[in-house]
Amino acid sequence: MPLMPNKSAQTIVPNNPLTQAMPMPDTPYTAGASAVPHNPAMPMQETPTISVSPAMPSPAMPSSAMPGGTAAPTPKKIAIICFHSCPIGRLGEKNTGGMNVYVSQLARELAAQGSQVDIFTRTHDPDEPPITQLADGARVIHIDAGPVHAQKDELPRYTRQFVDGAIAFQQSGRIKYDIIHSHYWQSGVAAIRLSRQWRAPHISTFHTLARTKQRARAGEQESPQRAHAEQRIIQSAKTIVVSTHIEKHDITRLYDANGARIQVIPPGVDTDLFAPTDAADARRRLNLPHKPTILYVGRIEPLKGIDILLRAVPLLRKTPDAPNPDINLLIVGGNLAEDAEIARLQALAADLNIDDITTFTGAVSQTQLPAYYNAADIFVLPSWYESFGLAALEAMTCGTPVVVSRVGGLTTFVEHGKTGHLVPWRCPEAFARSLETLLENPALRQAMGRAARRKALGMSWAAMANRMLNCYYRACK
Repeated sequence: MPLMPNKSAQTIVPNNPLTQAMPMPDTPYTAGASAVPHNPAMPMQETPTISVSPAMPSPAMPSSAMPGGTAAPTPKKIAIICFHSCPIGRLGEKNTGGMNVYVSQLARELAAQGSQVDIFTRTHDPDEPPITQLADGARVIHIDAGPVHAQKDELPRYTRQFVDGAIAFQQSGRIKYDIIHSHYWQSGVAAIRLSRQWRAPHISTFHTLARTKQRARAGEQESPQRAHAEQRIIQSAKTIVVSTHIEKHDITRLYDANGARIQVIPPGVDTDLFAPTDAADARRRLNLPHKPTILYVGRIEPLKGIDILLRAVPLLRKTPDAPNPDINLLIVGGNLAEDAEIARLQALAADLNIDDITTFTGAVSQTQLPAYYNAADIFVLPSWYESFGLAALEAMTCGTPVVVSRVGGLTTFVEHGKTGHLVPWRCPEAFARSLETLLENPALRQAMGRAARRKALGMSWAAMANRMLNCYYRACK
């Protein structure tokens, strides 16, 4: 989601940079395996000295009720691997979105429940400090691995450098991680090696899958390397965490995975940040005209189907030659200065003669995002594929009805005809019919908005983190 870095995050500068490298084994950790010998080329006393933040005290070890009526400690120290994308980076751009919100919120909640969490990510900005305090008990560790502005498809060649840096950090602080949780396939490749080196179980969450994406949209390109790596991760990880039973089915069917090792834990939503406010007031704050507003929020890429939404809007005219409907169409996300996909969509809007009612805002700050959801009469997500669809849930939490594709995780929390519309076809005509129905029925929109808010209130990040801790506990047994 479009989101600016957390302004409350505190930066911590270590004594020395992470410059040492260390070879490591490539085989996954398994219980009972012999410990990996320390590399004599890098003795412990000669590793870079990095001061550990005083904001990370050892908490009292929390306990959770487990099967059989016994109580056992939850993991105290958790390493989250988010190699390709920084969880506190500017969201809504090419390589940042719902996954970054997921990782950031999960880390905060795990820390709030007594764990110590280190998120390892690649350095993405030369001005980034090596360590950023995300919350009490949670911090982001930036590891130098390849050029700062390297493209995502170039990153696999820097995986070893990233893992070397993570190991150097861990050894300098003499940290014993109880669990490793990787996010996305590139992180999973790094976690296979870290799991063996640190002798910690590996939990993997993919967020998106190559083979599912390729089946969802004709022409979707993914490297053969990705699907092969996903297969390796599925085979080696102790547990695979997915957001929906649909994703679990995809992994078992497309990757021949053992379903018993896959656990479904749906994401949550921040019900305090995302809450209903007056639409007219939200529009005034955003300097928007007071007229019916259709909103898209998310990354700007072909898989999101934004061109379907643009082509649906002219169909709302009373006749083909009639003027455009008196509405606002807002597209939130992306980088206006550098994003080629935005330029393509802006040209399409001009060709469709709807550029006068269409606004591309670029990415917006997290503090502004609830205002956009509240300013909108309808939120639209016409994606070809969504493993979950966090933006739609955020809109619902603000009491805004949604019109979304009937795909993936969206079908697990959007109730057709009650909290919005699930559109079965990825074509402009189908979306235009749903938009017209809701635009012409204010009472229906309001009823759906209230139902959407009630639905979203049952999904919190705290409850999700508690389920995740139980998953970690079982993996550590």
